Amino acid sequence: MGTQTKATILIVDDEQVIRDLLRRCLEGNDYEVLLAQNGSEGVRIFLENQGKINLIILDMLMPGGMGGEQVLGQIREVDAQVKVLICSGFFSPDHMEILRQLGIAGIIKKPCLPREFMQEVEKALQP
Repeated sequence: MGTQTKATILIVDDEQVIRDLLRRCLEGNDYEVLLAQNGSEGVRIFLENQGKINLIILDMLMPGGMGGEQVLGQIREVDAQVKVLICSGFFSPDHMEILRQLGIAGIIKKPCLPREFMQEVEKALQP
């Protein structure tokens, strides 16, 4: 029984409100969702579910501990292919260049409408 989920998505964001909002969006569209509230937890969950996670939605600016770029770097060392969407309210051109070099699937600017968010997710998940 049970419908097949389309994909498994890991959300790494320090803001509970954002995590809840994105989770509801994704679950409403038949995605399985894993949540991490900081960078190190994001890396740990990724390692525990390696091979199962199809997409990571990563907040770049998380206070304390590991920031988005470090998370991305660690994930890339383990899996160079996993798709990553960056989620942030602030981007400088230099920042964007670093992210492109790390091979991201796309960028979601906060705040963003659920429909725009889902379009980015579906675009990122295309083979």
